[in-house]
Amino acid sequence: MNTFIPQRRGFGRIAAMKSSSTLIGRFLDFMLAERRASIHTIHSYRVDLCQFQQFIMAQIEHDAFSAGQGVDDRLLHCEARTLQLFIAYLQKQGYQGTSVGRKVATLKSFHKYLVKSGLISLNPMLLVRTPKHAPSTRAFIDIEQLDKLLAAPGHATLLAARDSAILNLISFSGLRATELVALTLSDIDLEAWTVRISKNNSLHRTVPLPVQTVEPLRCYLQKRTDLGNGSPQPNDRVFLNKHNLPLNSRSVRRNLDKYLLANGLPKDISPRTLRQNFALRMLNEGTDPARVRELLGHIPSSRNTAYVRQFAKITHGPAVMVLNPPALKPAA
Repeated sequence: MNTFIPQRRGFGRIAAMKSSSTLIGRFLDFMLAERRASIHTIHSYRVDLCQFQQFIMAQIEHDAFSAGQGVDDRLLHCEARTLQLFIAYLQKQGYQGTSVGRKVATLKSFHKYLVKSGLISLNPMLLVRTPKHAPSTRAFIDIEQLDKLLAAPGHATLLAARDSAILNLISFSGLRATELVALTLSDIDLEAWTVRISKNNSLHRTVPLPVQTVEPLRCYLQKRTDLGNGSPQPNDRVFLNKHNLPLNSRSVRRNLDKYLLANGLPKDISPRTLRQNFALRMLNEGTDPARVRELLGHIPSSRNTAYVRQFAKITHGPAVMVLNPPALKPAA
């Protein structure tokens, strides 16, 4: 049996920009142009495939039969056994089930592309047994914790007002952190109490702004204008850092962690936690799951089904519904 010599867990990320495979490059181009995958998805595909490429290369070094093959040749002639060994390696290295599942999904997409392109006739991933993993435990935040978190930033400074607006938008509108940092001034309509969410410059959805989000957002935008941080031109990003550059989703998480630590709140609360609690609260109010899916921007209903199952568990356990029903702007 060929043995892959383990390297440190992060080697895939280090090699992410050094792929020597033209097949991987063509696949990424296809996903970006034809499937309109996001930049974050493309980055994840690149990391996963380059990690698999290094696994393949290490096997070539210890396999005399494959010694004369290049990377692309090896990828095209990859067998189900090799793929299964790669999955076993990931598990042995201590990757969580969700991470292994993501890498397996990447390999499935890659081999489907190879079949569709006529480069291979048989998809070896069809013969691979996909590992099952236990569902992740979702974190929750109760009413007192949420109130404490939302009050933490205050609004005395521009950055404090920014963080207050961000936390309220995620908690009461269910925006993703990536969607939030991509907002431009033209996406927000404080008169209509709506915000437009764009995906890949082609797909849009409009989300209503509950009253809890309007005043923090208005306060931040006013301070931003008064202090001259960013010109009020269309397409300017809404949320800026202290250098007047667009904020990124990692900064949103870091700022949230700062407030959690300062106020003695559970450290496992994340932007996703606030978003999940928003979904559960909507279901608790009796909102149609299809409407919840629309607000969250979920296309596959399976994601929404997870919230429904979780809500069913919660209603038979401790009361941890976290938000009071948000007051929407009354219809004219």
